[in-house]
Amino acid sequence: MPTATSFTALGRGNGFPFCLINATDSTITAADGNRFATNQGILRAKELSFVNTMKFIWNLYSVSFPNDSSGNSYSDSVLKYGAAFETYADATEFTPRKRVCTESLGLELSPLRNLGNAFIANTDAVATHGKNVRFEIHGVCFATDTSKYYLMYMAGFYLDDYVTLDAEIPFANLTFNYYTYS
Repeated sequence: MPTATSFTALGRGNGFPFCLINATDSTITAADGNRFATNQGILRAKELSFVNTMKFIWNLYSVSFPNDSSGNSYSDSVLKYGAAFETYADATEFTPRKRVCTESLGLELSPLRNLGNAFIANTDAVATHGKNVRFEIHGVCFATDTSKYYLMYMAGFYLDDYVTLDAEIPFANLTFNYYTYS
């Protein structure tokens, strides 16, 4: 994995470079399994420790994807930052130091929508496999009643329109690669 230059950042006073979504545990878990629109990716709420949640936001370098149901393999994808509705190629590569000035990711739980940005890892294999594979972080939630942290994400194989979900990828089937520090 690449080595990043060490730095100190206070974030938004919570250790993250953006404000967290504060909601009750039941509101957060109710969003799990929903979609922003018909046939699109499925939003998931993954409970993680504070330390592991921070690791995803500050240190995630790339994502390795599993083979699809036809046995096709996909290359690793470097994490970028951009509008959730933009093309991955237009997104900005996102080294840890650049994450200090991250704006809100734009996720809203009620009504469920993302009006802003996402951390995106995407491998475009439409030309070879007819699919695009993607992992997106849409936000981090803090359950005010249980003090739990949730990574709000989507992962899946998408058809050649880049929007229609072909198959969801379980979190356990993804491999996450992190920056190391010098």
